[in-house]
Amino acid sequence: MSTYIIGTQKVYVAHYDLTSYLDSVTIGGQKAAVAATALGATTELMKPGLETVNFSYGGFFDGPDGADEIHDYLLNHATPAATPPPFSVCPTTGADGELAMMHCGRDLNYDFGGAVGSMLKVSASGGAAADKLVRGYVMIPKAAYTASDVGTSAELGAVTATQKVYAALHVFTVTGTDPTLDVIVESDADDAWGAGNTTRITFTQAAAASSEWKSLVGAITDTFWRVGYTIGGTDTPTFTFAVTVGIR
Repeated sequence: MSTYIIGTQKVYVAHYDLTSYLDSVTIGGQKAAVAATALGATTELMKPGLETVNFSYGGFFDGPDGADEIHDYLLNHATPAATPPPFSVCPTTGADGELAMMHCGRDLNYDFGGAVGSMLKVSASGGAAADKLVRGYVMIPKAAYTASDVGTSAELGAVTATQKVYAALHVFTVTGTDPTLDVIVESDADDAWGAGNTTRITFTQAAAASSEWKSLVGAITDTFWRVGYTIGGTDTPTFTFAVTVGIR
């Protein structure tokens, strides 16, 4: 049985790593209870309705380095007109292959303040803007990458006709001259990764800090998955990014 200790998780929202700003985070999904009691019934019957995703997080206005990155993010994204960003919440260290709860959400409430003599605190909450809450995995852990490569293959399973494969790309920082990053999610039937592997998701080429949420409906019989990336540019182009992938 896995044990997750609060205090070690990573929180990626859009192209921000908010981990060092936060002291709390919750994320969950539920279905509304819809009455389905017909005439003649002797018990009130309920059925599951539409699914909702709820999240909240809070922490400090200033990060360890004195920057107010979380404030910058919330001011630019906590509005109905903002592009809904991907969220990846990793309950342990954010290492390769670890669990990542994923969704595409929108911050709907943002507050900051505090008592005299205390740290200036911020808090935000919201819900899903697209798709469901997904149990995924870290397929590319956050790090600075300078050369094209592929991530570790993982047997995530097949995708049924009623499921989708979801992927979240978080590009945190970019350096170099004319840097480009192309990221794909591909699948294979037997982990051989030869002529039989298929590209399933292609992210928009990144040339600056950015993020993207993408999904693809099944059915897909392949059971092995990995992420590939191609880095272009000169003067040692470097991308610090992470990718999470899940099926639901």
